[in-house]
Amino acid sequence: SGYYLQLSPNSNINAKTCIKSVNWDGPSALALANLKWNSSTSSSSSVPGTPGSAMTTSYVTSQSSISPGDKDYYRFWMDVPSGQVAGDYNTTTTFKAITTSSSC
Repeated sequence: SGYYLQLSPNSNINAKTCIKSVNWDGPSALALANLKWNSSTSSSSSVPGTPGSAMTTSYVTSQSSISPGDKDYYRFWMDVPSGQVAGDYNTTTTFKAITTSSSC
């Protein structure tokens, strides 16, 4: 799947973007590390193209600096291990934008 965040063109500063998720809710344990993501400040049918970082429950930097009007594009991949119990699995992913000098 693909999503993007856009820093308002009216912003007067660059921003850092951060991402995290909560542990899965479902019928059987599924490690949050099975959810991978990648981001880019450009997008096409192949960018961001490959699974990058494993999702964590702590905020991590997605992009260290995006300019006013620019977008931070995201794609997500879920690896379902062999033998995983079938069912509905849910997690909540949270994004935040902060000043570039701040820590996620």
